[in-house]
Amino acid sequence: MAESVAIREGVEPWHTRPWVTIAAMYVFLPAGLYHMWRFRDWPGWLKWFSTVFGPAFAAAWGYVTSVYIWPRMF
Repeated sequence: MAESVAIREGVEPWHTRPWVTIAAMYVFLPAGLYHMWRFRDWPGWLKWFSTVFGPAFAAAWGYVTSVYIWPRMF
């Protein structure tokens, strides 16, 4: 009788929706990568590309901002 909203047919839980995966990748990359591999049926090449180049891009951006941008702002 009293079924939850997430159990109804055609309604996926909020934590399995694509916007949560993308937001998690932006806010906290490891959680976003976990959500991508666990809940998304994206193509394999996109998953591997994001897994390899996501952390590489984050590390490169962290280096650029800490060496070149922040010291010139203060």
